[in-house]
Parts: sequence; C-alpha cells; structure tokens
Amino acid sequence: MTLIEKRQKMAALVAEARKYLDAGDMDAYNKADADIDALSAEIKAEEKQQERENALKQIPEPAQSQPVPQDSAPKKKITETPEYKDAFFRAVREGKSAVTAADRKLFQNVMQTEPDATGGFLVMPEELESSVRALMAKSVVMRRLANILTMTADRKIVLAASYGAAEWIPESGAYPKVDDTYDTVTIGNHKLGKIILVSEELLHDSEFDLSGLISTSFSRVFSEGEEAAFLTGNGIGKPKGVLVDAQTGVTTAAATAITADELLDLFYALKSGYRKKATFLMGDSTEKVLRKLKNATTGDYMWQPGLTAGQPNTLLGRPVEISDFMPAVAADAKAIAFGDFSQYTIKDTLGMQMQVLDQLYAENGQVGFKGNERTDGRLIVPEAVQVLKMKAGA
Repeated sequence: MTLIEKRQKMAALVAEARKYLDAGDMDAYNKADADIDALSAEIKAEEKQQERENALKQIPEPAQSQPVPQDSAPKKKITETPEYKDAFFRAVREGKSAVTAADRKLFQNVMQTEPDATGGFLVMPEELESSVRALMAKSVVMRRLANILTMTADRKIVLAASYGAAEWIPESGAYPKVDDTYDTVTIGNHKLGKIILVSEELLHDSEFDLSGLISTSFSRVFSEGEEAAFLTGNGIGKPKGVLVDAQTGVTTAAATAITADELLDLFYALKSGYRKKATFLMGDSTEKVLRKLKNATTGDYMWQPGLTAGQPNTLLGRPVEISDFMPAVAADAKAIAFGDFSQYTIKDTLGMQMQVLDQLYAENGQVGFKGNERTDGRLIVPEAVQVLKMKAGA
C-alpha cells in the first residue's frame, strides 16, 4: 500500500470512528480507534523513511562517476554579470542601507581580488569601466599615440629599453650574448582620483542616466589628469611624462620664435626608422606660430591642413596632434615633440573603484562619488622621441 493509499484509508477510518462515537457504540469505536493508531504509526514511519531517501538523493555521486562538463565557454568575471551591475547601482542610488546580504557577498568576492580595495570602495561593473575608458581613449592624445598594456592586478612590470647588437656568426661560431648595457624600464602603478557631486534629485530619478553621468564625469577629470602626467609628469606619485625622457633634437636660436630651418633640423634629428611612424605633438599656441611659417624657396606654407574629414593636419608630411598640456613657446620650454610615440607605454590596471559618500554632502542635497583608477607610463626608448627646446632666457 502506498503512502497516499494509507492516508486515504486513514481518512475513511476517522470518518467511521465518528459514526460509532455518535451512535454510542463504544466497542466498535474502540476497535476503529486502535486501527487508526496502528495506521498512523505506519504513515509516520513511511514519511520518515521517504525523508531519509530524499536526503540521500541530494548527495552528489563520486567525481569519477560523473561526466566531464563539455562547456568550454570562458567563465564570466563577477563584475560582468547583471547581478553585480544591479547590486552596484542599488548601492549607488539608494545608499548602504539598501545593500542586501547577497549584494555584500558579491562585493566581497570582487574585493578579494583587489588588494588595494579598502574603506568601502566598490569596483565598477565591467560595462561602466569600459565606457569610462572608451571616452578617455578619445580625449587623451597620448592614449591615441602610445602603446597600451592592460593588467588585471597591481604589479610592476619590466620592459627592455635596448637589446644590444646582433653579430655575423662564422660557421660553427658562438652566438653573442646580450650586451652588458642591456637596459630595462620598470612601470608600476599610480592612483589618480577625484570626487564628483550629484544632486539627490537626479540620483533618485529612476529615468535619469546615472551611468552616463558617472562615465562622462570621471572620464573628463581622469583625462585631464592623465594628459598632463603622460606629457610632463615627474614620475613621483604619477607617470613619468614623455617630455622628461625624450631627447633634445634642436635648441632654438631665439627664446620665443621658431624658424623653418629649426623644424627641418628637428625632423632629421629623429632616426629614419622612427620617422615612418612619427607624429608632431604641440600645444594650440605653438600651432598658431607654425601655421605662419613658409617655405623659403616656394613661399608655400609648411603647415598643411587636413582636407579630408577625420584626417589630421600635417607638417613636413607627418601628422600633427594638439594637446592643451604641451608647453607654450617660451624660454627654455619644450614646445614641440616629434617621434614614434608608440615607444611610450601606458600600463592600466583593471578595476576602477568608486566609493559612495552619501552623508558627507547631505547638507547641500548632494551625494559624492569618490573614484580612482591606477595607471603608469614611461618612454621606453628615449631616442624614439625628439623635442624642440626653446633657448633659455637671459
């Protein structure tokens, strides 16, 4: 008899016992009562046994008897999942009080891979970080010209700055070893951070594009900080700028003027191998000075404006890039850089972080977002970039 059949029989016996009790037939009632007790004991035993059997079914079989999974798709990072994105923006929009236990577990799992993460910082979702970096790539001139390395952890890397010279080897001759002058450049990590403020009204408006605001705001402030450092940074707590290690190709005869001949000298100061990929880099005010220069023989302007949409202006046949953070024409300034800027390496560490400051600016009806990124940069081969330096003042 199945458990269901036993329960059905129990229901019939209980109904029958009620009839005997109402009729005052105690002998029949006592017999039915004994049958109910016996059947009840059987039902309880059956239920207990089924419960044990169900529990055994939950125990996985030994690993050797299980088929090997065939799914070869790469495992997603936690920050790429919709669950993490939802948890992140719940914390951002509604504050710490809205964070659930499941949210905290997600954040902790991510932070375990971020040794520098302390003090309530959250790692940005992959989609948000990618948006910030894409906007920075458009804004930072050096990011368009340099070599970019992306790392998943904070660690220093060593790159070779020279490899010595190869030699012709006679039959059965020995291969030369790397020269003793083999140079290396170490690239580490520097943190760039900023606090942006958002009004509570915008933050609590579910229709407002908060992700877009965060992307735009952080990309703008990070871009300005990066551009200055990648050009003129001293390497102390920030990247070492390309102008710091670049070689001086030309020093002008005047402190505030540049001649056409000096531009030609700068062009040929760079080795021909680098010239094929070289770009001129200067500030807006320097561009204005150079646009007035003419070829002494033909009278044509040396500066050639780009005639096709999206194509850069050219100078001596090479493209020109403009940065607001390049020094202006002034005494002792490095006003123009010319070279293969792919020899400058930028190393980014994935995992931009953000902390929600939901109390600090509450008096003004605002919420602060403190964000940071970790990056570094060095010119690996100094001879690949030559600068035009203005004459020192009297």
